[in-house]
Formats: sequence, C-alpha cells, structure tokens
Amino acid sequence: MSQDRDERGRLLPGHHQPGPGRPKRETEQAILQAITEALDPATIKAAIVEALQIAREQRSPRAIVAVLELAAGYGVGKPVARIHTQESNPIAEALAAMRAMQLGKTVTSAPEVMRLVDVRSNGE
Repeated sequence: MSQDRDERGRLLPGHHQPGPGRPKRETEQAILQAITEALDPATIKAAIVEALQIAREQRSPRAIVAVLELAAGYGVGKPVARIHTQESNPIAEALAAMRAMQLGKTVTSAPEVMRLVDVRSNGE
C-alpha cells in the first residue's frame, strides 16, 4: 500500500496522483497512419454502402440513421444548431418517415413522407 492512499485504496487528502494523460502526438500520428494504410477510401466507402444496405434490408430506421450520422459526421462534420420554424418539424418528419417505412412505402422526400402520413391519418 502506497503512503498516499488509505486502507481502502482511496487517495488521502492533499495527495495527487496524475493519470497517464493523452498519448503523445507522435503516437497519435502513428495510429492514424496505420488506420489510413489499412483502410483506403474505397474500402471505407464499400463498408458504408454495405452497412446502409443491411439497415434498409432490415427496415431499421435507427440503423439507417446511425450509418448516415457516422458517414456525415466524418464527411462534413457535426451539424450546427439550427433554429426550427413552425413550418419545419424534424421530429415529426422523422416519425413520419418511420411510419412510411412500416407501411412499406418508399419515399424520397420529406414532403412526400408527410403527405403519406396525412393520407393515412385521414383514413384515405
């Protein structure tokens, strides 16, 4: 037992033991270089396309969103916070898209999704 810890292994007041910290930049660069050499852009593209295809075959909106978030996050960066007006409700649009998928509908645009949901909710 070290002198800066009590019998239960907790640090005693006034004692500080730093952690290992972030790896050195050379180590990070070596890891990034190894990843770059192992995964060329064509391999990454094929993996994303395959993941999206599997998500669509499973009819899983969550999986589709996860693949798209991953691709967009690395491709264009994280989105900035947006102010939504009354005209646009992304949550309603996402729920509508999931309902449309459950109905087996293939949709290509948000207005089309909303139209399908409106038709179903009106009993047409």
